[in-house]
Amino acid sequence: MRAVLAIAVLTSLWVAGCSAGVPSDTGASGGALRGFLGKGTSSLPLSRASLAGGDVRLSGPAGYCIDPETLQVGSSQSFALLASCRILSDGAGGPDVEPVLISVTVGARGSGIDLPEPKTLAEVAHAPLLEGHVREGLSLALLARGGDSAFDGGDPRYWRGAFVQGGRLIGLALYVPRGSTVLPQRGADMLQSLSAQVRSDSPKPSR
Repeated sequence: MRAVLAIAVLTSLWVAGCSAGVPSDTGASGGALRGFLGKGTSSLPLSRASLAGGDVRLSGPAGYCIDPETLQVGSSQSFALLASCRILSDGAGGPDVEPVLISVTVGARGSGIDLPEPKTLAEVAHAPLLEGHVREGLSLALLARGGDSAFDGGDPRYWRGAFVQGGRLIGLALYVPRGSTVLPQRGADMLQSLSAQVRSDSPKPSR
């Protein structure tokens, strides 16, 4: 029950983050993230960010950066979106990589008491579970619908994930354009690598 509540809170934070911090351009290349589909942002993309009062340190996979215009940092909870560094910088820098969008939501201290199972991630998202597993402390669920709500032209399928760092539950979601070859395996691998990087970079919790 606690795991269900915690992931539900993270889901509400994701929705709040999108409505409050993500530019709402819905033009021809529209979508929730202004830079994701090629419009660029007015601020330089970030290679790393310190979230939740410094408890969580985030850096993207190679070629992916943090969008500064959607970053919300609080002492208790935080939200960030990652996308191609080249796209976010309007071609100014970064290699060509798959146009993947990753959301990261950090819960309050104490939210990471229980790690939700893949079926719990699916239940909270109200979406059918296509595939799920727990590996190296990361719970992953490939969901059948909902991914196209992140931006125009998105694939309905998307990955959701959750892991615990420093007593906080961290929620991940990975979205791709329709027709992308990233799903299913490479998307799971990207989130696995991202969670491992966060654990490596973040301060180790005291006993």
